[in-house]
Amino acid sequence: MALLRENKALVLFLVLTLSSFLWSIDRNETLHTWVTLFSSTLVALDLSIHYSFEKQLRLLCIALVSIVALSVFVELLAPGLIPGQEMEGSAWHGLFGVKNVFGKTVCLTVAACLCTFRKSFVVRFVTVACGIVIGILSQSTSSVGYMAIVVAVFALLPVLKWKPVPRRIALCSIALGSLLTIYYVSTNLDSVTTHLDKDPSLTGRTDLWRYAIDSIKDKPLLGYGYEAFWTYDSVPARRIREAINWDSAPHAHNGYIDLTLEVGLIGLLAYLVLLAILGKRAYVYFMNGPEGYRRWPATFLAFTFFYQLTESSMVGTGCLWIIFCGLLLSLNSEQELAIVEDEMPLSMARFRAHLSTDIPL
Repeated sequence: MALLRENKALVLFLVLTLSSFLWSIDRNETLHTWVTLFSSTLVALDLSIHYSFEKQLRLLCIALVSIVALSVFVELLAPGLIPGQEMEGSAWHGLFGVKNVFGKTVCLTVAACLCTFRKSFVVRFVTVACGIVIGILSQSTSSVGYMAIVVAVFALLPVLKWKPVPRRIALCSIALGSLLTIYYVSTNLDSVTTHLDKDPSLTGRTDLWRYAIDSIKDKPLLGYGYEAFWTYDSVPARRIREAINWDSAPHAHNGYIDLTLEVGLIGLLAYLVLLAILGKRAYVYFMNGPEGYRRWPATFLAFTFFYQLTESSMVGTGCLWIIFCGLLLSLNSEQELAIVEDEMPLSMARFRAHLSTDIPL
């Protein structure tokens, strides 16, 4: 209850998604998926209560490395064991059947390993190299791009701990470089996409975004109900699929557009508040201790922010939502201290308690 009181924004967001049942165009789907969303949040709450932040990261790293290793094993020794989509051809999809989902998992694995293996440059280099190779084999251009962003954020985070003058110069240089890159890509989109072997519409995404935004205009404030818009029987979704000739479009391929379709601009604003809260806590957490695993919250936040620009929303039942809520609930100094003390030997806990009392000279 103490954790929930300190995370009222998360509780209000869950209440909002549940309340969308009242105006949902598919109430059964909204209620069903909300129950699984709530259950995923409980999993994150349980992890936050019973495991220290560093142990959570180690467990996540073990799980992700195991999944990627099994995926590589399947692709090398039994490539037809897990059926994939015909349109993806020979692209690696691992255990998932979809190359983009596999690429996302590889990118997330690289980020977790970088923050876990904090004392070995060689291991970090090998991790990034393996991630790039697997990303190329998956033919997921977006995943390789996310990986580049993750590695850049991880490498540049120590800049925040520099002295004021060098820090300002470095941050201004990074901001200027980012703006110039965005400007170049936006003004030369055709040539950039051609070099990346992609079409300017980003595989039909731009047309999908345009029609989805038009649907948002019909119900801008509250949306169509949580996870209700892209169901099979959804009339507005069917219109979009017919307009762009993409019968199997599962979502808008943009998490922010999807979330606005589901719970409106109010829901999008509530979610952006959650991102801002996590960003603030990640910054404070990173600045108030040694580096290493403390880079994980900010690195993960950067990944999820950019990932949702071209893929579906992370507000669901997948591992991204569990990790997100786990970070949001765990990044609290009092909670972290309490967990650390519980995991200490009894003599060490007593010693710390002894130091906290007033001892007469």
